[in-house]
Amino acid sequence: MAKLQVIVDGRIIDEYRLTRGRISIGRRRHCDILLDNPAVSGDHALVERIGRDMYLEDRDSTNGTRLNGKPVRRQLLRLGDEIGIATYTLRYVGDEAPSQEGFEKTLMVTENNPGGGKVDTRALQAKIKAPGRGAHSGVSILCPLGVLRIMSGPGAGKELVLAKNLTTLGKVGVQVAVVTRRPQGYYLAHVEGENTLKVNGREMGAGPQCLTEGDLIEFMGVRMAFARKSGEIGEAT
Repeated sequence: MAKLQVIVDGRIIDEYRLTRGRISIGRRRHCDILLDNPAVSGDHALVERIGRDMYLEDRDSTNGTRLNGKPVRRQLLRLGDEIGIATYTLRYVGDEAPSQEGFEKTLMVTENNPGGGKVDTRALQAKIKAPGRGAHSGVSILCPLGVLRIMSGPGAGKELVLAKNLTTLGKVGVQVAVVTRRPQGYYLAHVEGENTLKVNGREMGAGPQCLTEGDLIEFMGVRMAFARKSGEIGEAT
């Protein structure tokens, strides 16, 4: 069982087992891990379970959150990581290593995801309908096949083939983004939860954005690169 050790001046003063899906950290009394220091914000940070992995998220705190000495907004936790909040260090430890399963099991949402609920793909398609004209002949002509190459996280080095009309990323009820395949190309859009999507280092707006070769996407602590499968059309669904 993973846990957080609270360390002050090199001494472990407390530890908390991460038995719940969300562990709040801050100065307010309702926080799961209470850090009584004026430099700690009321709701300072959050540790959240997604699949078998744990993510650290800063909650727009005044003085920020550090992971292994570097400022962090949201990041996957690995055994031995040290979270810095004011004068406190919270060390992430446990009996088992973080999940090394594929990217699909940590970020992908299927229509029957038991952990995240059911995805209404028709509603999503209507919500993120891409601009431009569609085919008028009744035949769906799709753009050349694309992939997302995983650059960080447990699935680093793998490819997610974007063969379907709609590929859903994230976790229902937390954060959801979609990649749609249209005759004009691939479009990325945020549809649920806090919008932390970034493309080439810039935060995305509310509408869909057309992806181009080499675009770097950041979502839920994972970096991905969009690329084309030259000459391949793939299967439409």
